[in-house]
Amino acid sequence: MDKKTCKNIVKENSLSILAMHPHGIIPLHALLWGGFCTQMMPEFYGVGASTSIALRLPVLRQILRFMGVVSTQKKALIHSMQVEDKGLLILPGGVAEIFLSHRRRTVSNVGNVRDVRQGNLQSIKAKRYGLMKLSLQTGAAITPAYVFGATDLFDQLAPVTGDKRREDASIHEHSITFLDRISEVMESFSRRMKGGITLFWGKFYLPIPYTPKLTLCLGDPIYPVPGTEGSESNINGKKRTCKKIANPSEEEVVELMERYTKAIHSLFEQYKDEAGYGNDELEIL
Repeated sequence: MDKKTCKNIVKENSLSILAMHPHGIIPLHALLWGGFCTQMMPEFYGVGASTSIALRLPVLRQILRFMGVVSTQKKALIHSMQVEDKGLLILPGGVAEIFLSHRRRTVSNVGNVRDVRQGNLQSIKAKRYGLMKLSLQTGAAITPAYVFGATDLFDQLAPVTGDKRREDASIHEHSITFLDRISEVMESFSRRMKGGITLFWGKFYLPIPYTPKLTLCLGDPIYPVPGTEGSESNINGKKRTCKKIANPSEEEVVELMERYTKAIHSLFEQYKDEAGYGNDELEIL
């Protein structure tokens, strides 16, 4: 991807939010994208957002701070976007998507490769009303992004199943395993800690990532208030925005959410064959 391609998606003088799915167990894909933009295309990256617990861990804290990552607290995000005129890179799925991460496994079958992961179902947590409200309040356009292969970097002991699998399990109670119970407990604990805590591994059962093909797909910007692009500016006047709504109504938030989830689903369907995930289905929670 070059600057010309990015300019067609994100305008340099426009405030934007890049919303990337899925989170994965460790979002190395987001770190790679943030690092690449910091060095090669700084105008397309301002700040990243991470949980408070990640910003307190030794070593990781220094790496994230070096890349301009701030807390996901709303006050910090609004200050970075409106006062410092910085765009935002965020993984909206957060802790929920960590536990929804299922590594795709393939086996040889008479010379062909077939997918043997249960259901070929990729689940993401995209219905984030807080993110929609942030977009409406700051006037920032949301650029949806999907990274195929992000969930294939690591394995984990007890991933949480999506709604469709839960429905199947409720029909057959015996299909709910001990690991399913463990995953629910670990997810609940992680939510209380405000950070993902799970048992995972990569190559050689070490925290060394596998090497799947990663395909980053960017969608068209979603303007919070269509038809008002560039009509307002930030505090310093350096970034143009859509019309800002200080207190958006529930209807306005829901309407933007519907456009966002539809765009994510369309992005997945448009590029899944090219990315090598043609048999997969996207579940938006």
